[in-house]
Formats: sequence, structure tokens, C-alpha cells
Amino acid sequence: MPAVVAARELNDGYALEIDSRQVSVVEVAQWVELERKCCPFFDFQLDLHGQDGGLWLSLKGRDGVKQFIEMDFTRLRGKLGHR
Repeated sequence: MPAVVAARELNDGYALEIDSRQVSVVEVAQWVELERKCCPFFDFQLDLHGQDGGLWLSLKGRDGVKQFIEMDFTRLRGKLGHR
């Protein structure tokens, strides 16, 4: 997802900061709906922050999901800071 501007590591996945000027909340939700069809093992969470307009998408799941994200979402590597 090219609108990801930062990523934060979680115990069981990653939280992705989305540039809401590039994609709308509806577009993120549509992406989540498609992703759920191919990857039902993900747990998704959208966080919308009021005044600053922040939009965060968390991808989490059971053991192995975090490693899957690291391998499959290669464009995130530059945004993770430690990779």
C-alpha cells in the first residue's frame, strides 16, 4: 500500500500509518475487505484520530502472522526503521 508513511511494530503484528490525503478511509476499508478474502488469518483494526486526522491500520494475528507480514509486505521494510 503506497500510502503507508510509517510502521510501528506490535507484539503480534504491525500498525501502519496511512496518509489520508492519498487514500480515503473507504479505500482502506475496501483494501481490508479484499485482503480478508485471501488472508483470513489477519486481524484488522482501523484507528481514526479526530483533530489530527491520523489514520492507522493494524495487521495482527496468531503466531507466524507477524513473520508473514515481514516477508510478504516487502515495501514496508523501509518504513519499519529496524529492517
